[in-house]
Amino acid sequence: MLRIIVFKLFSCLLLLSAITIVNGQTSDTTFYPNGRIERIESHLPNDITKYISFDNKGRLTDISRQGYFNACGISVGTDTIFYPSGKIKKEIFYDNRESKTETGCHAIWTTQVHTEYHPNEKIKSKKSYEYCYECDVCRCGIWKFYNTKGKIIKQQTFGNCYDQN
Repeated sequence: MLRIIVFKLFSCLLLLSAITIVNGQTSDTTFYPNGRIERIESHLPNDITKYISFDNKGRLTDISRQGYFNACGISVGTDTIFYPSGKIKKEIFYDNRESKTETGCHAIWTTQVHTEYHPNEKIKSKKSYEYCYECDVCRCGIWKFYNTKGKIIKQQTFGNCYDQN
């Protein structure tokens, strides 16, 4: 009886995930119990993994990438988050660079540029953040906020958090 239960559980788990190989690139697809795709994880060249996620109704929720910089796993490229309508809600661009004074993971300094959008696809805000490995996230640059017509309604200025890099 225990073997049958374990086998049924194992076979159910197999149905919730599928691995495909196309042109030497591997993709792993996981599924919700309702059969819809939950996430596609694609292993791309240069040790980059691309994640495409969906909600349990099949709507695209986000696309992100993980890679390596100084042999440390970090976000790379641009993450995109979507409204349930499929329109872009937010994009996060990662600018990773190496510190002049540190080595290894501690040498990674990242600037994130966040661009948020109104449901009508007009820019809602642009913000920048800086951080390093095991450092606090710091607001930086000029943050801009826009109304639904695309007009700037507010601006805030922040300095450069980490001038030493």
